[in-house]
Amino acid sequence: MTVVWEDPPKGSSRGWGATRERSPQRKEMDSMLEELRSRPGQWARLWDYNEKEDAEKKAGTFRSVSGKGWNVALRQTDYGWSIFARRREDEAEEETERAPTFQ
Repeated sequence: MTVVWEDPPKGSSRGWGATRERSPQRKEMDSMLEELRSRPGQWARLWDYNEKEDAEKKAGTFRSVSGKGWNVALRQTDYGWSIFARRREDEAEEETERAPTFQ
C-alpha cells in the first residue's frame, strides 16, 4: 500500500453536540444559576432528596455545571438531603470589575 497525501474532505458539522439541544436537566440548572447570580452571597436550597447518594450525584453534577466561583453544600434537613448553593460575593465583584486583558 502506498501513502496518498491529501487533505480530508470538509466536515458537515461543527462537532458532536454543537447543534444539539440542551437537556431539560441542564436547562433547569442554567436557569437556577442565572437566578442565583442575582443575589451573590445568599444561600438557596435547590433540591431535596430522600437518598444521600442521589443528592451527592446531583450536587456533583451541579458543581461541574456551575464551575468556579460557587459554593455548593449538601446537608441533611427536615426535607431529607438538601442541596444548597450560592454565588461567592468576591467572585461576583471580580466578574463586574475585571477589565479585559487583551488589546
